Amino acid sequence: MRLVTLNSKGRGDFANRKWHFLSSGSLDYTVVEPPTRIEHQPYRDSAEEKILEVVRDEPLTSRQILGFIPYLASGTLRNAITSLRRKGQLVIHSDQRRGRRYGRPKSLCVLGNE
Repeated sequence: MRLVTLNSKGRGDFANRKWHFLSSGSLDYTVVEPPTRIEHQPYRDSAEEKILEVVRDEPLTSRQILGFIPYLASGTLRNAITSLRRKGQLVIHSDQRRGRRYGRPKSLCVLGNE
């Protein structure tokens, strides 16, 4: 849910007022009273977290990742992949004609086979 504030100007009954709407989607708005205090919650589902969740089981190309996260813009995906690679949380597993496959880094030693 997000709070939308609209300042109207002009003439008539709706002019020179401040409107507050609560929205849960692009076409869903409900008029509400102005909040006494606005609490900001941290954004928990970042693009990086979603990408790591998608490539958890197997390496995928960026196009395949977008198939699992369709609302993510391609530029945001590129930036998130670059950031994750710099942090060492994402690596390139293969670089073939079909495109790079990104996945989580493999462990350097397998437990029990040291």
